[in-house]
Amino acid sequence: MKRQPYFPRQVAERPEWFRVFAEQLDHHNPVLGLPAVDLAEAIADAVWLEYLTHYWVPATRDFGPASTATLALAYRGTGDDPMVLPGFEPPALPTGVTARRPGALYRIFDFVQTIKKCPNYSESIGLQMGIVGEEDTSEAETPTFE
Repeated sequence: MKRQPYFPRQVAERPEWFRVFAEQLDHHNPVLGLPAVDLAEAIADAVWLEYLTHYWVPATRDFGPASTATLALAYRGTGDDPMVLPGFEPPALPTGVTARRPGALYRIFDFVQTIKKCPNYSESIGLQMGIVGEEDTSEAETPTFE
């Protein structure tokens, strides 16, 4: 049976995917038996990417209009006092979340392959973890030749 990709294409759907992956990885590891260090690294990567996609990126987008307004004031504004630039303050990291080194998503994808090679891995576990895509029910059109 053909399946769709498991990783969400829509950026807005990714924070939930990262959260579910981290939670389910911890939940299913007693069955999977992955090394504790590898498990901790994968969970740390997932919660870091959840923070970035759910909190940090939206905050940077919200800051964009303030940057534009500041530039407009600098170009065409009036006044005698020097301008004070607005500062971007990122949302605080949630408890237990730490900044990770670059490449977290690729590390997660590699770890997914490791998970799928575990002797006790099953499609049921994969579906719960979000690492098996939905069944592709679309029908490919058969070309017609004249």
